[in-house]
Amino acid sequence: MGLSPQLEHFEAFSVRDLANRPSPEWLVERLIPAKSITLLMGASQARKSFTVLELAACIASGRPFLGRNVKMGTVLYLSLEDSFDISSRFQAITADFDDKTAQRFIASESAVTLPKRRLSFEDLQKFLRARVISPNAVSTIIFDTYAYFNDGDLNSPSDASAILRELRGLILEFNVSIILVCHPALDNENRPMGAMNLFNSVACVLKVKQAGINRSSITTLKNKGGPIGGRLVIEFGVVDLADGSTTLRLKGLVGETAPGEADSPATLSQDDEKFLQLLEQAGTQGFPTGPTPLIGASVPRGAETFRDAPRESVRHGDRGCVRWREHPISRLD
Repeated sequence: MGLSPQLEHFEAFSVRDLANRPSPEWLVERLIPAKSITLLMGASQARKSFTVLELAACIASGRPFLGRNVKMGTVLYLSLEDSFDISSRFQAITADFDDKTAQRFIASESAVTLPKRRLSFEDLQKFLRARVISPNAVSTIIFDTYAYFNDGDLNSPSDASAILRELRGLILEFNVSIILVCHPALDNENRPMGAMNLFNSVACVLKVKQAGINRSSITTLKNKGGPIGGRLVIEFGVVDLADGSTTLRLKGLVGETAPGEADSPATLSQDDEKFLQLLEQAGTQGFPTGPTPLIGASVPRGAETFRDAPRESVRHGDRGCVRWREHPISRLD
């Protein structure tokens, strides 16, 4: 007899068959598994969005990410926060794209696409189904940040479970890899809340943390099938845009420690340590602090911080060529 309709999608295998299954596929070699859910977590101002934008550009173009091979494909980047300089970020990241690469990097800004409600799984399914037979069918979806997607309560275990089921449904139907950009959080009793409720149920968790004036670190907290505990230190630089404004872009890897190894001297210079101490001191004294001057903003050329530029001069960049600054960020003495 055949299986009942309720069980028609259920299959069982011998443990030997399961033991001989192929090794997992990688979206980013030995760092991010393919066709699974990855959390990219970090506190506000940790440069998560700049990091994940560079990752998206590498997947679309097929070039390595931080020295690691990637699986090239079409990326759907969901910009879900109200980031006033998103056009400047896209301008910098796509300046060296050819036409084919540009077609493999698509984005949606929810404030423009759906100004009166949040994007839903139903919206995503309709979009992906419409593209499934396209040569550029979506292979990776990035939610930035995930807290602004859907109406579920991430602090509710039942809602978090429902969200995971929906995400896994997208993976099974469309063979996509999913990256959730999230803010970690703990409640008053040091228990996980918010996106941390998803920690135990996803394949990979990467933590992004500020590691200096123009550096951040990426630590692997969880990786099914890959190494855990390694730390990558990445450096950012300011890019001058055609209209005279600036934005930030990830420049590359400057230090790396394998799991269990001590941090490399390249991870934090003495100046960086001094900067972080001053930043913490300023915060305890009630001064507003950010990760660096210029980070996360478009500032006219010649201005070192927002304080040096009239508010009305801080604007979006227009399309055009970009160039790197040799000395991207001023230091505090």
